[in-house]
Amino acid sequence: ALPICVALASARWIIERDVSKVRIVAGRGHNGGDALAIARLAALAGLETEVAALEPVASSLTERQLGWALAAGARRVAAPDAWRPEPATVLVDGLLGAGFHGEMRPEIATWIRHAQAAARDLVLSLDAPSGLNLDTGVPAPTTIRATHTLATGLYKRGHFSDLTLPHLGQVGRLELGLEPTDGSQPRARLVPPQSPPERPAWLHKGSAGTVL
Repeated sequence: ALPICVALASARWIIERDVSKVRIVAGRGHNGGDALAIARLAALAGLETEVAALEPVASSLTERQLGWALAAGARRVAAPDAWRPEPATVLVDGLLGAGFHGEMRPEIATWIRHAQAAARDLVLSLDAPSGLNLDTGVPAPTTIRATHTLATGLYKRGHFSDLTLPHLGQVGRLELGLEPTDGSQPRARLVPPQSPPERPAWLHKGSAGTVL
């Protein structure tokens, strides 16, 4: 349900700006899935919608979102190098999300450069402009320069770094129901220790269960 939460709020933001065309650049991960969900809603709202999406992993959430967006009337283009700046158009940046770190693949850097060159007025990044490391607040050499960034859920460290100011634009936050709603601050509570079960020395963390 999370991509729909992000998409509904983002699509509402786009429609309020009275644009006539929406261009989406989408990566293979969950950030791309969010962007493609926005493409579906924009197309259903009657906006001319174009999608440049890296080929998603088969049977992934992103692949399903792409199929739904195209079924809703969005048009897919091979790459953002086909775009030219147009008035009343918003570019939605969903290439890389909050999990980006390390080296950027050349293919992604090329897409960022072409998408940025085609942007005229509004550039909306989801959670972070593609190329920004939200853990450190350090942008990659090729990073989207957004006019607006919508942080999902909570602000991250990178949203407060001086180095990110040329890339973030105006920053807003999408509430996803993850925050306390009564105005109180969460408080830590000590849990009495218990003896852990015996485990073999070769145990991998992935075999030890999951904490939610």
